[in-house]
Amino acid sequence: MKVIIPDAITAFSVVQSVALGFALAGNDFSTRVIRAPWGLVPVVCLVAYTFYAITVFRCQHAEDTLYVGSEESKKADDWAKEIRRWRIWIIVLAAALSLIAYGLTRYGPSLFKGSVAS
Repeated sequence: MKVIIPDAITAFSVVQSVALGFALAGNDFSTRVIRAPWGLVPVVCLVAYTFYAITVFRCQHAEDTLYVGSEESKKADDWAKEIRRWRIWIIVLAAALSLIAYGLTRYGPSLFKGSVAS
């Protein structure tokens, strides 16, 4: 199975989300993130993930251009459409996880005041 560029971009977005989550778990990085201006981190995350999604869309369009006139079966075409949908949903999920990790880092202590866990 060959890995194509849209798959690699999608995988990178997930790896970046996981790396950000681990970095936010560290004291030094999370302290710096909390001190950053309020909207800086979410805006940078959204710009990055939007860039990934646009790049995947453009790669998929390029694939379509290359395969014009080819004899693909209906079932293969249906699978290709499903895979393309999932690529975008995975990027959206990675963006959501990054924003949730940021929100919990920034607001987590105040969210759990007075709860049984604290």
